[in-house]
Amino acid sequence: MADYRPPLRDISFVLDHLVDVDRLCRLTPFAHIDADSVSGVIEEYGRFVSEVVAPLNRVGDLQGSRHQADHTVVTPDGFREAYAAYVEAGWGSVPFDPAVAGSRGWSGWCCKSSSRAPTWPSRCARS
Repeated sequence: MADYRPPLRDISFVLDHLVDVDRLCRLTPFAHIDADSVSGVIEEYGRFVSEVVAPLNRVGDLQGSRHQADHTVVTPDGFREAYAAYVEAGWGSVPFDPAVAGSRGWSGWCCKSSSRAPTWPSRCARS
């Protein structure tokens, strides 16, 4: 089991002291969300990454993905299920417009930042 924890303290520092998330949330494109909601999304995504994605590091390193003769790719054990959980939770839609089930969140960038350490292809293909 991987002991990965996303750098939530660092992300919070950047959002609070460099980006000014409160001011950003007052801009028209982001008026539907507030700073507390952004923090909540980032914390929950961090939990998802540390509990679901990070434990796949070891198996991903040991098994790797395999390209098949029929041009399909078989991913390591657990990747298919983790990606299904990622899709089911709606994480892939975070940066998109709410009209298409997204949250139009620039918080999508923060979510991607919190998942950089694990061996996780953030755009997994079907395995």
